[in-house]
Amino acid sequence: MAENGHDLPADFVSVSGMFPDWLDLSAICSDAKRYVGLYAVANFDVVAINSGQCVYTTSDRNGQFRRSLKRLIEQLKPADSYGTDRGPTLVYDCEDRREWIAPRESAMKFLFGQFTT
Repeated sequence: MAENGHDLPADFVSVSGMFPDWLDLSAICSDAKRYVGLYAVANFDVVAINSGQCVYTTSDRNGQFRRSLKRLIEQLKPADSYGTDRGPTLVYDCEDRREWIAPRESAMKFLFGQFTT
């Protein structure tokens, strides 16, 4: 699917309101080319922030981000397409301020790919 002049993978689903308001958006986007991915780290109350070149972590504030992702995935069909072992990734467009939910593997390929095109 092509959106905003960029080719997004077909398994990206547009969402809104998932970017945690307690994260410093300007700091996260300052290191990004355009897109960043956010995902909950298994077995820890940590959110990973992946720019495609670097990965940072921050506290998940008592699992708030993880719970929000879980609620969203339970509403989407088929929820199992987001992977049960690694979970979903929230992809955020720092320029257009849009959000998508995607399977982790697809999101990581997309994020890394923004530096090769």
